[in-house]
Amino acid sequence: MKKMIATLALFAGLFLSLPATANDGFSVGGVGNFGGEATNNPVTENGWPDLNTFRQFRDCCSYENTPADATLANNALAADNGTPGQAEGSNCQAASYATLKLSCGLTANSCQSKQRSEMDSLNTFNNANPCLSPGYLSYSAYQTANGKGYIMSQADATLYGEATTASPALNALCPGNNCATTQKSVFENAKLALAAGYTTYAAWTAATNNGYDLTVADYTLYTQAQTDTYDAFCAGSDCSNVSKTDFQAAKLVQANVDSGNPLTGNTIQSVVTNTSSTVDSDLTLSDPLHLSFVQGCIGSNTAVSNITACTSSVDGAALNQHVVSEIAGGASGTITSSLLQDAGVSADTANIAAGNTCGPNEDQSCLAQINSVLSADATFTGAEIEAALASYFETLLEPADTVVADATTSAGCASSSTTFAVPSPPAICASVNWNCTSNTNGISVTYDDNGKGNIVADTLLFSGGAYTVTATTKLGGATRTITGNVNINQLSAAAGAGYKTGSQPAWWRNYNVIERARNACANQGGSLTTYAELQAANATYNIIGNGTRTIFADASGNASASTSGRQQCSESWPQGPHSLRWYTWARSQTCKGRAGFGRNFTYVCKDIPCN
Repeated sequence: MKKMIATLALFAGLFLSLPATANDGFSVGGVGNFGGEATNNPVTENGWPDLNTFRQFRDCCSYENTPADATLANNALAADNGTPGQAEGSNCQAASYATLKLSCGLTANSCQSKQRSEMDSLNTFNNANPCLSPGYLSYSAYQTANGKGYIMSQADATLYGEATTASPALNALCPGNNCATTQKSVFENAKLALAAGYTTYAAWTAATNNGYDLTVADYTLYTQAQTDTYDAFCAGSDCSNVSKTDFQAAKLVQANVDSGNPLTGNTIQSVVTNTSSTVDSDLTLSDPLHLSFVQGCIGSNTAVSNITACTSSVDGAALNQHVVSEIAGGASGTITSSLLQDAGVSADTANIAAGNTCGPNEDQSCLAQINSVLSADATFTGAEIEAALASYFETLLEPADTVVADATTSAGCASSSTTFAVPSPPAICASVNWNCTSNTNGISVTYDDNGKGNIVADTLLFSGGAYTVTATTKLGGATRTITGNVNINQLSAAAGAGYKTGSQPAWWRNYNVIERARNACANQGGSLTTYAELQAANATYNIIGNGTRTIFADASGNASASTSGRQQCSESWPQGPHSLRWYTWARSQTCKGRAGFGRNFTYVCKDIPCN
């Protein structure tokens, strides 16, 4: 037992005395018995020759344990060792290890001593450039070209070669007179500029900045702009530094002006289109009156900038004032209320101005009365139109009679309101161009659908006599005072209390006169009185005289005599309640059993509305 313990202690001591190993960032698996060899080595599996080679490239040059980095390291080793043949990963045989060595340099181990990132660029260049014929002369040449926008292609290699061997004429079109130092895009444009006819870099860059293309046609157009031929039509009287579209527009304008005519709508529209401007939404260049407004705005200043200014921003009210004035002056068109409102006139004034309420009978156009205001100039105001119309209406109605003839009416009920129209309203109130208001309690003015006023009286507030009304022009505010007088004959006391008499004759086939009387009362809004009601009313108002043959409803208010025995008549009013007669009807009317044919029967209605 002691011997076993000693052996274990010796083994543990030997294990602890083994040297420590460096951490290489990976582990070696698959180790068998102590002293055996590792299998599944992750370094060699990725393509490295061995662990030491990986460590060498890792420690010196930042390589990592990847298949791509292993391929790059193997190419570096093969190039330094002068191994013949095609480099691994290249796309043609010309990309050999020998040419890669030239890119690295001629010193010993020059490829394997370069940092991984630099070696990757050299390897990429070597794998592509030898396949391009002629390609870039060296990696440094490619780096210089790539910094100016050239890529790894035959076309760009050839283009860069042209830049480095450019002619003096071509160099003159590059910054600093040297196309080799300029960007690829600039050199390409320089070639186009040379073909178009430009001779300096400053000239073609100025032209392209103003929108000219690098073509022979645009070069010709640009050279025209440099002359003073068209300067009068360019902003600042100088066409040399305006945009291509502005210059083209200037040429169009000059051609129109040379014809001796005002600018046409087509020319103006072409200027707007060529300059990418817009026409104001209120403006229609195809409308002759709108066109004349723009032509007036442009005047003698036919510079393109002024033309676009006069079309892109238009005062809608000023434009429509111009249209109204032109039409008033004889131009074709119609002045409507909406057009006047668009010109800044209020709706009320515009409706009257464009309407037909002028003339003695108020059936003629009012435009004739303000034509002088409208056609004088295009700066009229709504106030000017209103003043002109107000003056016209005042003058027209000045001789109108302001005293209304006396009127007499039978209307009115005691302690109740009756409204009635006063006869013969004043002429001014019958005018749609004047407003009438009452100055007297109980008198008012109502207006019909045509705006014409009618004077109305309310008998509860106005008991008759003089009244006044003030008439005011709808435009301007001039006033007139109208006076009138109404005599109101009050109804009788009985009528005022709602009683009204009637008569029903008894003749052949005039059956049931009591029922007919009842219907007559109902048609007037009341009902037939009973004997008791008639007796009470007659005592107060003395409605019917003594000895009158009378009919009435029975005591219950029933006004039908279709059944005999009802006491509904009196041969001679008044008749005591014990001597009342029944009323029957047949082919002849019967009261107290006697024939009533050819007799008239009086009746009294109650609750008749006052009128």
